Amino acid sequence: MILDSRAVFDGPRSTPAEIEAFENKPRLPVRPTATAEFPIVRFIGQTAAEANPPYWRRWVDKVATWLDQGRSPIVFVHTPDNVVALGLARQFYDEVRANVSTLVELPTPVVSEQSALF
Repeated sequence: MILDSRAVFDGPRSTPAEIEAFENKPRLPVRPTATAEFPIVRFIGQTAAEANPPYWRRWVDKVATWLDQGRSPIVFVHTPDNVVALGLARQFYDEVRANVSTLVELPTPVVSEQSALF
């Protein structure tokens, strides 16, 4: 697995989730090398959604290359509080899809309220 936590360490630390991520996430060099058919990337972004695309630009190109090579990459996109993680994952996918003609558009998510337990 390839871990990219650069955005966490470059970003603000103003919320409890951001502080916790800064204190506990590993700070490792990013090595974008696929060693298997299913390379796994864990991208930990900033809470502010708009701050993340500059950090994942290199992953968009790398994932597109891996797909062209016949690999099946798995990319996890999340943030310290995960509030915007779903939207970021869809945005990342759309950016990769703009470079890979064989990727299909994702369906619109169904929004529903959580059922009550009692």
